[in-house]
Amino acid sequence: MAFSPSLGTLVLYCVVGGGIEQWVWRDDRFVRTQRYPFKSQGFALLTPEDGEPAPLPLDEKNVLDACALGTDVYGIRRNGAVFRLDGDSWSPVADPLPGMDDFWVDRLSLVAADHENGRLVAVAHKGQGYHFVPGTGWEQGPRIGPLGHGLTWNPLTRRPEVLRGGGNVGPWAEPEPWGEERVPTKVYMPRGWYRLPLAVDEATGEWALLEEHRLLRRRPGGEWTEHLLPLALPDRPDMVSVGGSLLALSVRGAGDVRLDGDRWGEIDAPTSSFYLHAASEHGVVTLDERGALSHTVDGHTDEFAAACDALTDIDEIEDELTLVWDHDRVVLWHGRKHQAWIARHRTWTKVTGGGPPRGTGAFCSTPVGLFYVDEDDRAFLLDDSDRWQRLASLGEGIHLLFCRPTAPALWAVTPAGLGVWRDGTFQPMAPLPEEAVSAGSARNAWYDPKGDRVLLILSGGVWELPVPDVKGGFPTPRALLGDDEPAPEPAENRSCYVLEASVRPGGSRQGLLFAYPDLESIHAVVDELVLGDSVDASMQRDLLARRGLLTLWVVQEGLLIEGIDLKPYLDLDELTIDWDTVAAATPALRGSLMDMDGVLVQIGDFVPEFTYLKDDELLEYGPNDLEGGGLPSNLR
Repeated sequence: MAFSPSLGTLVLYCVVGGGIEQWVWRDDRFVRTQRYPFKSQGFALLTPEDGEPAPLPLDEKNVLDACALGTDVYGIRRNGAVFRLDGDSWSPVADPLPGMDDFWVDRLSLVAADHENGRLVAVAHKGQGYHFVPGTGWEQGPRIGPLGHGLTWNPLTRRPEVLRGGGNVGPWAEPEPWGEERVPTKVYMPRGWYRLPLAVDEATGEWALLEEHRLLRRRPGGEWTEHLLPLALPDRPDMVSVGGSLLALSVRGAGDVRLDGDRWGEIDAPTSSFYLHAASEHGVVTLDERGALSHTVDGHTDEFAAACDALTDIDEIEDELTLVWDHDRVVLWHGRKHQAWIARHRTWTKVTGGGPPRGTGAFCSTPVGLFYVDEDDRAFLLDDSDRWQRLASLGEGIHLLFCRPTAPALWAVTPAGLGVWRDGTFQPMAPLPEEAVSAGSARNAWYDPKGDRVLLILSGGVWELPVPDVKGGFPTPRALLGDDEPAPEPAENRSCYVLEASVRPGGSRQGLLFAYPDLESIHAVVDELVLGDSVDASMQRDLLARRGLLTLWVVQEGLLIEGIDLKPYLDLDELTIDWDTVAAATPALRGSLMDMDGVLVQIGDFVPEFTYLKDDELLEYGPNDLEGGGLPSNLR
């Protein structure tokens, strides 16, 4: 960020995927005026003659900044090494500073040009200041107190100035001239060495500091004033959900906020680091660590559902957990365990009768039920009777589902654009912005019901896509996979065989589980994994010869009932297995067999001596890598 004398205002340059963009401050917001696509370069030189940025051929690894001093341009690495731009190449002019060879011990964090004295000024992470004079090199400068993000050249006072505070340290303080000796204290740099754009508005004499969702301005001796940036999401919300309004919930450092026009404003709702939120029609529902639900409207909070023992310590679940308000019910979906709960009339009920495969995807509450599309483009409907129904495919690459409150219909955002459900498919209604197409993704997309628009986070900011005023509908029962087909048996009631090739924790580790509904598939894995002539099979035999396990587990209707040690049946010299004896000793599976949706395993009363299987663990069809070490190449 800098002041442009020719434009008479602040300008902001952003390095994005397609190149460098120029944004100009007008009244209360930055407006993008120019875009210069060239290969993504982290540094560019803008000359006042033509204003065209030219990419600098500077290796960005461990580079802190590039500064113009007189007619020379210098690149400064975090270890203090300095290079001067000579034509299209860089010439070293200063060696690294002593003690900064180890990045994790100390490094330069801030640097600025001191044009009045013809030098560079810099601050190390631990608070020591330095001066760099061309032809002389580095010399020690003043020790600096706790820094926020502020070190810049003030063209009005003709001196470098330091801005202190901010973030978790406290409010931003009065800028101070460079050079004052300070008692060194712990330096606070949010996100390590990340620096916020900082400049002086020469037209007004104000300091300008850009944070993620606001621009702070301050006259000398005055107070900081806040300008919220339009559509900017404050501090990267943990989740954004859709109800009667678009809400950014449990926002770090800002509480819960509601989008009003193109500005975010605070709302009165309970927040906590482990609470899970969803937007209701007029307020917020909140799940706490006891499994209790609260409903907050206009600052007043009531209990929506009492605590549930099955949901105790819900804050310890780190992934694939979604909370959705769906008219008179609240749906909690735990994709990792393939489980869902419904809260109605102050009580929780666990969903039975099958459901989506594990994972996360797009949810949408509609008048005909709760639609869900998973990451593999499989579609489902949670109907009014709280049962999941499998739908025929609604399309590929769906990033967002939403329902307009004024003209209810199912809409979707896909790589092809914005579409409404009509005549058995999503009919395209509007293309995505060019930036979304070039980026190849529109995953960061939300629907704003009040503004009747889709918001997309793309390179360069937040984009809005108005929703055309057209009619649409919803997938009908004809879209179900066979009207007379019974609902799928829930994953926890299915049967399968599980081959475990593992090594107990302690030194080398391996936790491979192969789940299949037939013994032939297990036999094929053993032949390839252990008895083959590949290097990986040889390594597997070495593990078995030491302390590796090879166990065939039997899961009957979701319950682990027994295990068979396969090592006694192996002949590692002849590379064979007595499979006929194994098959004769293995019970046949009962009931519904596992399918591609996996199986939820319950340990029950049978307690194995050792296994990577866990109680209430959903196993995917085929290989499962519990240790995360990767599959052997002969099984990929």
